[in-house]
Amino acid sequence: MSKQAIEKLLKDAGSIPGKKDFWTCPFPAHNDTNPSFKIKILDGKWGYYCFGCGEHGDIYDLEDLVKQRAKGTAYKEKNGKPMQKATQKAEAKIYTLKEIENAGRAYRYTNPDTNRIELIVLRRPRGSTPPYVQYRPESGGYITGGLSRLPLLNRGAIRNTSVVVVVEGEKDVEALHRVGIVATTKPCGSQRPDLADWTPLYGKKVFLWPDNDEPGLKYMEAVKELLRPHCDLYWIDPRRYGLGDKQDAYDYLEKIGWNRDVARLPLDEAVPCGAAKGVADE
Repeated sequence: MSKQAIEKLLKDAGSIPGKKDFWTCPFPAHNDTNPSFKIKILDGKWGYYCFGCGEHGDIYDLEDLVKQRAKGTAYKEKNGKPMQKATQKAEAKIYTLKEIENAGRAYRYTNPDTNRIELIVLRRPRGSTPPYVQYRPESGGYITGGLSRLPLLNRGAIRNTSVVVVVEGEKDVEALHRVGIVATTKPCGSQRPDLADWTPLYGKKVFLWPDNDEPGLKYMEAVKELLRPHCDLYWIDPRRYGLGDKQDAYDYLEKIGWNRDVARLPLDEAVPCGAAKGVADE
């Protein structure tokens, strides 16, 4: 298969080309705004590797993943027989937690029941490509790559409170924690909220704080519909607090000088979205 065939598949999937054979990643669970998906030679043939989510393979793998089909389907369709399993599989690099945390700001998605890290999102230094990398546990360490079912950040704190703010991004969660407000987010930014496990929020009073841009507002609207049957929901309008385009909770807190009393103003002025029956009756 040729490089051009991979490019056509990426175009059909809505990916955007960048520089030097980099594209935005086409996989639904990866919100790739800074092209980190590279077309390259793998094992002597054209393939791909995403430096953000860790997905890699050949054109058959790409077609199956984009179309959300079982691996091997595209190969069988085009060759009339199943793919032969490789006798040897290239081993992914195993990273230690220290290596990951030394490479930038690492956010741990920890299961509060087991205290096990289920996912790490690494925010790399400004100007890095890609800006974010995900790691999942493997063989006593971590390999690059995300999960099919996305956990929420800060689940231990969520468990111990009845009020939670949902934001877009780990940096906002960290900022709100600084002023004493429990918040959460899912990995992978504003795409595919349906892939996240929102159950830790069920039965709680939840404030939805979108980023001040069209993708952020659409994303939080989708989250609202997912949570509406299960939570007492309130909407925070970022435009009400003088935030510019693409600004978010972090920018608001920075603007008010991290004043804890003023930090709660958006929550106090939030608009009710409606409560699930069980929550409303409490």
